[in-house]
Amino acid sequence: VISELGLSVVAGADAPAMHEPLTWALISELPDPSPYVEGGELVLTTGSGLGRGASAGRQYVERLVAAGAVALGFGVSEYYADVPADVVAAAEEFGLPLLLVPSETRFGSVSRVVAERISDERQRELEFAVAAQRDLTRASLSPYAARAIVERLGKATQSWVLLLDQDGNLRAGVPAARMHLARIRIDLPRLRERGNSASLSMTVAGEFVVLFPLVVRERIRGYLAVGRSTSFNKAEQSVLSTAVSLLCADLHSASGALDSGRRCAMDTDYADHFC
Repeated sequence: VISELGLSVVAGADAPAMHEPLTWALISELPDPSPYVEGGELVLTTGSGLGRGASAGRQYVERLVAAGAVALGFGVSEYYADVPADVVAAAEEFGLPLLLVPSETRFGSVSRVVAERISDERQRELEFAVAAQRDLTRASLSPYAARAIVERLGKATQSWVLLLDQDGNLRAGVPAARMHLARIRIDLPRLRERGNSASLSMTVAGEFVVLFPLVVRERIRGYLAVGRSTSFNKAEQSVLSTAVSLLCADLHSASGALDSGRRCAMDTDYADHFC
């Protein structure tokens, strides 16, 4: 988007928000557009509504960041021939990518390109989710379903994955994941306290980690831990949810087979006793 529209980054180039996906481009000349920011927006303004005073630019940026905006596009015009210095300083301070929009680039063009990119990205995410979920379902049919699901999940989401039993013992996991095993075990009691259906998000060794309980017959029968350096988007979250469901189904099947074997053994003992 930046190169296509002739935009230039004047602050926040190294901010984590530079890599966040956009949800929309919001054009606003309000002194405080934050009530209309839902999260993930690129806010576009010429600064015509900026308040006066030394702290006006800083307050404007601070409010946008608090509301969840991920970038600010400042269009040069008759109001401001360049981005105000206080806005630049605040954007750098709060980690908000600040883009200079040249006078020849209309805000409508920026909005159109952002909308097209969002549509394309959502289509790619949908295709990814469908393909990954299909692959996980195939893995669940293998003789070693749990291990196959873990391996496929790691590849699909480019993550390290650990599968633990109800006592925190390792059942499956790629070698790169095992270095996190001890740290994950520390958080298992905290997950148990949250209830059977709640997952737990945390940071482990600088990586984003999600820990899921595997619940069968209203009891936790295991845990799935998935981690990487970046958070998971909605499509990837749906894939994680599918993996959890398949692993729970595998545990349920194994539990049913075990119960069936026990009943058969009991029936045999009963028959032997009375024969």
